[in-house]
Formats: sequence, structure tokens, C-alpha cells
Amino acid sequence: RSLDTRQSALNLVEPLRANNIETVVLVTDARHMPRAAHAFAAVGFNVVRAPMAITTGELEFNLLAFMPSAHALVASFDVSHEVIGRMWYWFRSLLGRP
Repeated sequence: RSLDTRQSALNLVEPLRANNIETVVLVTDARHMPRAAHAFAAVGFNVVRAPMAITTGELEFNLLAFMPSAHALVASFDVSHEVIGRMWYWFRSLLGRP
């Protein structure tokens, strides 16, 4: 029923609290983890982070490293998506919305 991570957190509050669950193990992509953990903490959960798809950050410095690639485009999209998402959540918090 959720369209985004914030809605997922909101939708889980009632059923998990009904079962006295206050701590969640959050499994998501490492790039997405900061925003996802914030969304779940904002609705009152204790969050245990279990990031997946962790990149090593190893870079090759040769001529090909400076050429555009599909992998770099995907990484840029992912990072941009997370930055914009965090700004959106911050903006919502200014309006007093979780």
C-alpha cells in the first residue's frame, strides 16, 4: 500500500505496535539506508540497520575511469534520488508532517 519509504514506516506503526514491537531490523540498499532509517525512527521505531549492496569505493585511475559509463549513470541517479528524497523529508518536517 505504500508509495515510498515514509509511507511504509507509517503503515507499519499500528500493526507492529499492536504486537508490542518497537525495534525493527531495516534491510535496504546501503545508499538508501540513511533516509530509510530516518523515516522509521521518525515514527518512533528503534532501528537496527542491516545495509545491503555495500560498494567498496575502489576506484581505478586510468583513462577509461574518466569515460562516461552506464554504471556511473546509475550511481549518479541513485545518489541524486537519495539527496532529493532527504531534502523532501526535511521539507515535510518543516511543515510538521512525519
